[in-house]
Amino acid sequence: MRCRASNGVMTALDTWPGLSESRALYDLLPVMTWASDVDGRARSFNRAWLAFRGRRSSEEMRDGWSGVHAEDIDRFRRAWEAAHRDRTPLAIDFRLQRHDGAFRWMRGACGPAYDAAGNFSGFVGTCIDVHDEVVPRAAEMARLAELEVIVAQLPVAVCVLDRELRVLGMSPAWRQFRGPSEGPVVGRKHYELYPDLPPRFRESHARGLAGTMERCERDEVVLSDGSRTWLSWEVRPWRGGGGEIGGIVISCEDLTARIETVERLQESEERLRQISESIPEVFWMTDVSKGRMLFVNRAYEVIWGRSRDSLFANPMSWLEAVHPEDRPLVQRATMTQASGGYDLEYRIVRPDGTTRWVHDRAAPVLDVHGKPIRVAGLASDITDRRSLEAQLRQAQKLEAVGQLAGGIAHDFNNSLTVIRGNVQLLIEEATTSPDLAEQLRDIAGAADRAASLTQQLLVFSRRQPTNMKAADLDEIVAHAGKLLARILPESVALEVRRTPGPINVEVDPGRIEQVILNLAINARDAMPAGGPLVVETALRDGGVELTVADRGEGIPAGDLARIFDPFFTTKPAGQGTGLGLATVHGIVSQHGGTIGVTSRVGEGTTFRVWLPLRTTTSDPVSVNTVPPREERGRAILLVEDDTQVRRLTRRILERAGYRVVEAASGVEALDLWPSCNETIALVLTDMVMPGGVSGLELASRLREQRKSLPVVYTSGYTADVAGAFEQLHEGVDYLPKPFVAPSLLAIVARALTPEATSPRGVI
Repeated sequence: MRCRASNGVMTALDTWPGLSESRALYDLLPVMTWASDVDGRARSFNRAWLAFRGRRSSEEMRDGWSGVHAEDIDRFRRAWEAAHRDRTPLAIDFRLQRHDGAFRWMRGACGPAYDAAGNFSGFVGTCIDVHDEVVPRAAEMARLAELEVIVAQLPVAVCVLDRELRVLGMSPAWRQFRGPSEGPVVGRKHYELYPDLPPRFRESHARGLAGTMERCERDEVVLSDGSRTWLSWEVRPWRGGGGEIGGIVISCEDLTARIETVERLQESEERLRQISESIPEVFWMTDVSKGRMLFVNRAYEVIWGRSRDSLFANPMSWLEAVHPEDRPLVQRATMTQASGGYDLEYRIVRPDGTTRWVHDRAAPVLDVHGKPIRVAGLASDITDRRSLEAQLRQAQKLEAVGQLAGGIAHDFNNSLTVIRGNVQLLIEEATTSPDLAEQLRDIAGAADRAASLTQQLLVFSRRQPTNMKAADLDEIVAHAGKLLARILPESVALEVRRTPGPINVEVDPGRIEQVILNLAINARDAMPAGGPLVVETALRDGGVELTVADRGEGIPAGDLARIFDPFFTTKPAGQGTGLGLATVHGIVSQHGGTIGVTSRVGEGTTFRVWLPLRTTTSDPVSVNTVPPREERGRAILLVEDDTQVRRLTRRILERAGYRVVEAASGVEALDLWPSCNETIALVLTDMVMPGGVSGLELASRLREQRKSLPVVYTSGYTADVAGAFEQLHEGVDYLPKPFVAPSLLAIVARALTPEATSPRGVI
């Protein structure tokens, strides 16, 4: 817009056709009026304009639109230039400076003017002071803009509808929540935009238009694609300035993510609950600050024998079940559980009086700041485990005693061999007086009893080789019954109950008889006044059960766990060695069987021995152990490191007519062998000897030269201690110490008999 002065403006105006008469009217107009020529130069301003500006006409003509606010001048100039160029009307709000310096909002309007001939003659415009209207509206618009910013940041989606349920507006959160729609949404029916609204939601719109606010905390919506979502919504009416209901405002919150998170958490909690309820251990958790029980699983009721409700009601009631002897230990541990936890084993006493062992572990649960907020723990019933540990300790103890028994057997048996052998030779001397012979027989009896005691130690430790053979258990029981009839007093009524038909077993008959005799003698001692004693056989669980039952004094419960311990006895001092039941246990175990006992004080005791049935059908081979006389003149290589045993053995063999070549070790025997190998008919060797060459190795090396060389092994050790149990198989001649002359001569004679092919161990 060109705003420069034009000389003679007023004169020119007065000379316009038809305007001279209107000059007075032009100046009297209350509306600020102005005019421009075809070039856009100002031609005139009326009196209302000049009064508002407080300036003369010449000043306004010279300065043009100098009063327009600096912030509006560019916008004003661009709008004017476009209107003048296109000769179109213009309407614009701008700020114009008043005569007092204040800027007022003006609403300017102008349009093109034409002369009588229809030619464009310029622009004529007006300005109205609208300051009192625009400023409040601008403030309101500013407030609305601020509100729009606030609404745009709300997490809740908002949509405004009119009374026809057409969309008046919606927040960005609503657009994002409901997704984009095709085309504009303002003015469209809400149901057209969102046809998948749930029925309850639709019904709330009508109630909202009726003035009722309605809210739903959770509503499931099935979307058009089949997916499901959950909403929390509120519908309330909005009112116009006159108080009339203009429509409704809908606010919604999408709960889907939250509900899915809660459901996943619930599923996780349910899985945790199922796991915790199915495990056999007690899982528990307490609150540190409040000292209350938060959780305990069903295993508590199983192990403690008390209800969970009682524990929730009294969180320390579990401690009342702890054994009085263990309670101080547990109390001290629980005092520090929140800081460091604990790991301990203790006993609890159930309401039924039974005692259980518990392994209890606890650890603190910390918050993000490392402060203990809970204590979690796991308690296991370890009663069975401790029982197994006790059994293992018992087995280890028996093993240790067995190793001790086997270790001393060598020297002890060597000594007994010398005693028994020499006593037997002295008794056989023709010059021995009757009195001396009686004394020697006493010595021999004592030696036999010592040897028997050694055998019992070895049997209970399962280190004594057995002479297994096929047998009928009922025949063994019958034979044992005949022996018992001689040793039991008349006050004891023995009853033997046998199973019809044979019971085929693979046993050492002498050892099984020893089991029956030991158990029966114990029963006799338990019935000082007499009573019934029953020995019975029966087929049980794929094997045979041998029962020995009495009606005696019974065994106290505290002693039942120890009755098979070696040297444990309840008899007065001097009346028992404590090896009877230990020996029974060893024999039964050696036969692959089991033994159990039940007893009540004052009611009696029952022992039950289970043995496997025989699985083979071969019969033992009988062997003639009496050697021919012509065999007795042959030479024997005697290898023995104990001087006294070697001297005794040589004497026995020489008195029987054999020639003896002696060696004190395997090394010495190997040195002698080249000079005597052609004359030696048999080698009699100890199994364990000094010098690094055992009896087994000696025999092996000699048989490399003479494959068929007969060998008899002897040892004061048990076969497995000697390291040869695996090799003392069928066909090997083995003579355990202590031995007497008849046993020695019998096994030598058998070894020299070519047709002897059976097992030849002599016990």
